[in-house]
Amino acid sequence: MVIQTDLTERELEILRHLATGASNKQIAQTLKISPNTVKVHLRNIFEKIGVLSRTEAVMVALRTGLIPAEGAGNEESVATISDAPAEDNKQPMAKKWPHLAGNKRWLLAGASVLLVLAVVLAWQLSGRAARDNTAPADLPARWQAEPRLPAPRAAMAAAVYEGQLYLFGGLVAPPEGVTASVLSLASQGAGAAATWQARAPMPAPLGYIQAALIGEKFYVPGGCAASGTPTGQLEIYDPRLDSWAAGPPMPQAECGYAMAVLEGHIYLFGGWDGKAALAGTWIYDPLSKSWSKGSPMAAPASYASAQAVEGQIFIMGGYDGKQALSANRVYYPSRDQAGEAAWEEKSPLPAGQYGMGSASLAGAIYLAGGVAGNGRPAAALEYLPRSDQWVTFEAPPESAGAFPALLALDTRLHLLGGKASASHQSYQAIYTILFPVVH
Repeated sequence: MVIQTDLTERELEILRHLATGASNKQIAQTLKISPNTVKVHLRNIFEKIGVLSRTEAVMVALRTGLIPAEGAGNEESVATISDAPAEDNKQPMAKKWPHLAGNKRWLLAGASVLLVLAVVLAWQLSGRAARDNTAPADLPARWQAEPRLPAPRAAMAAAVYEGQLYLFGGLVAPPEGVTASVLSLASQGAGAAATWQARAPMPAPLGYIQAALIGEKFYVPGGCAASGTPTGQLEIYDPRLDSWAAGPPMPQAECGYAMAVLEGHIYLFGGWDGKAALAGTWIYDPLSKSWSKGSPMAAPASYASAQAVEGQIFIMGGYDGKQALSANRVYYPSRDQAGEAAWEEKSPLPAGQYGMGSASLAGAIYLAGGVAGNGRPAAALEYLPRSDQWVTFEAPPESAGAFPALLALDTRLHLLGGKASASHQSYQAIYTILFPVVH
């Protein structure tokens, strides 16, 4: 099924080249534009179709018909297996056959496709359908240890830029309580271990914050100081210049909100104003540098999680000041703009929880860490918007506790920090198996 998007012809052209496995430099040479222009187009594409990586962009484009299957792949057939039930796992298989002469090559190519399909079907009908939370015998363990944080940190903002993980502020051990430090995880070169690097600190120490990447800048609104006092300041970080600038203040001071980015706009839901949980919706437009008000949620919620998937924003869980929430609400910005009812209720979480990390990958939403209604660590959950279904996935070896960060990068989820934790673990959410095509 082909979906309608606002991708330009140039963006669609770049997406087609991306599906062939071409690098930014190769795309730039083919289209006679600069590599930096390719990067800008890719970021715009990612924002418009709601993805975080090149791999996910190709998967979504193939699945939704934005690019034809014949236009993908180069020397291999690719079967991508994500952690989702069989009925919601119509995985894309990128393939492109060279011009073939003779029926023999067509038969060999067809046999390769059938082999890929057989592997995907076998995987769907085996352990995945049973949800036994184990990887196939011939695949590595899903969780693995990554470079730990320099010190325990929680309730920080986190985002990905140019394949690097960024952490902003957050709660740390006394006497500071809250930090202004900024960290990024970057490789030191081929064969070298990845290390955390200090970046320019935030203008002030803040916790219970979120970060949104639009274009080549991070936007960090609101937050709470060590005293618990919320702020309405909008801080903007440029990773290329490693510098901070102030943006237009928020209409009200708050922290502990849920935040998502969709079509170049930042959406904030709920939060805490220093006295009570909130139900409001705020929208920030970086182009006009202005804030506007959206339709509020049906009930207050602080410390919830928000993720944008296919033109919708899901707001999950939260805390209303008395109890952990299991609500799963979806907000439709396009309906709100048209003056229509903007909110719908979806299948609730298995139990109330808040303070969890969340990330979306290949059309699924993942939750990890956080606090359940009984005060115990929350379960690791996966939500499938298309089937409106919740399932559990393998818990991390090291418990993250409350207020960790969860980031999607390529085919993995990175779980970082949490209350009194300096852990960094990654989870293989998608497997990609390569089969050579016989020429």
